[in-house]
Amino acid sequence: MEASKPIDENPKEDIKEETKEDIKEETKEDIKEETKKDIKEETKEEIKGDIKKTKSNKKVDYPYYRKFIKIIKPICLQTLIIIIVLLLYINLYNDEVYDFIIYFCFGLLITVMFIATFVMISKFNIISDKRAAAKINGWLFRFCNEFLYISQENTGICIGYFNVIDHILISIIAFIYVKKYIKHAKKTNNALLKSFILFCIWGIINIYFIDIIKIYNKLLKTTKTESTTAIISITLTYSGLVYYFDTLKNEKAELLSKLI
Repeated sequence: MEASKPIDENPKEDIKEETKEDIKEETKEDIKEETKKDIKEETKEEIKGDIKKTKSNKKVDYPYYRKFIKIIKPICLQTLIIIIVLLLYINLYNDEVYDFIIYFCFGLLITVMFIATFVMISKFNIISDKRAAAKINGWLFRFCNEFLYISQENTGICIGYFNVIDHILISIIAFIYVKKYIKHAKKTNNALLKSFILFCIWGIINIYFIDIIKIYNKLLKTTKTESTTAIISITLTYSGLVYYFDTLKNEKAELLSKLI
């Protein structure tokens, strides 16, 4: 007879040890999966953070043309730059410029400065505020605070008056001196139409690309009605000025033809 196989005395303990080992292996696998997930989430967050940093750096590091566009967004500054470029061209290179260019540049400057004066008078409580004054004329605001020892509230009021006087004086001076440049301008056919086309192009760029209405809504807290009124006023004033310039040019041409 064969000897019978020894029976395990503690089969329950063996089962327990096996289950413990299985549990340990499962927990190890779970921990590994969790750590992998955590690492993936951390890497995703780091990548997102890097992307945000790069975007913020891109926003800060403007190319030169974007910085230039940001600076010239105010339409008053645009008109001043246009007239300065024209005067430099006339005085340094060629004093004979086409009449519709003179109409456009001077008409735009006078119109914008004249209408802006009335807008600033109606919004004087806003432009004389120290925060708005610091945004509109930052260099003048700092100069008054650092060297003239004027309080910020009084500085805002002074800058508000300065802006109003500055705009009305520029429009008057331009209106006086435009006659001199109209006299020497080259006469062209349909000068009124050409100058109005240039005005329309300028308006479309400012309204749809630069979004000038949104800028002034934030700065001066203008309503839609006020913005629409300002656009209509600028268009009508410009049209009247250009018509006046053209009559001056035609009268001078008639006088010259009579003298010849």
